[in-house]
Amino acid sequence: DKVGDTQEKIVAQVQRLRAEVISEIKAIFGLVAESRLKLEEAQKMDADMEAKKTQEEAQKLRMAAEERTLAVRRRFNVKGGFNVDFLPPYLRDFITSKEASANTLFDRGRILAMQMKAQQE
Repeated sequence: DKVGDTQEKIVAQVQRLRAEVISEIKAIFGLVAESRLKLEEAQKMDADMEAKKTQEEAQKLRMAAEERTLAVRRRFNVKGGFNVDFLPPYLRDFITSKEASANTLFDRGRILAMQMKAQQE
């Protein structure tokens, strides 16, 4: 009975951590998407102060996404502290990637989603 209880606790903790990682990544990707929308808006505007302000907002969002990405990686990729093996490959790549930016990972995720959708059709 103790073994079953322990296993249930481990499964619950793994599910909680997995949900936490997914939540963080969704928030990061939300920042990336919002940044890109701001840049699109700025490109449609005349070259004035409003366009410059919108570009600056986009840059701040992009930097926030990158900072949050680094924080998530530091938090979950601590040597010996967090086993990423239980995560699906795309989440594992997000956590363990050292070079890829949040923007790059966002694009990879979109491509992966399109590929999966095409396979289902």
